[in-house]
Amino acid sequence: MRQIIISDIHGCRNELNQLLDKVGARAEEVIFLGDYVDTGTDSAGVLSTVMAWVENGAAALLGNHDELFLEWLAGHEDIFYYGRIGGLATINSFLAKMGLNSVGYTELL
Repeated sequence: MRQIIISDIHGCRNELNQLLDKVGARAEEVIFLGDYVDTGTDSAGVLSTVMAWVENGAAALLGNHDELFLEWLAGHEDIFYYGRIGGLATINSFLAKMGLNSVGYTELL
């Protein structure tokens, strides 16, 4: 059976969907290696997509950017570091999904 290994999606949901369509992926063939969030504009959408694939048989591991996001949510990661490596884009992706306005560093302090 073929295996499709995908990593470093970094908030690029459209590109992820295009890739999965182009290779004709089936869930049981797909292994996601993490770094779903940060940098791109749709981290929330990427996580929703990956979760749907996992529910249908794909496998998924967390990457360092995913861990940093979880650490920031738990209050253990500094926004200046996390924001600089793409975290601000992730935060704003989730705010947009909730119908809220985007924020900058000042609002997060």
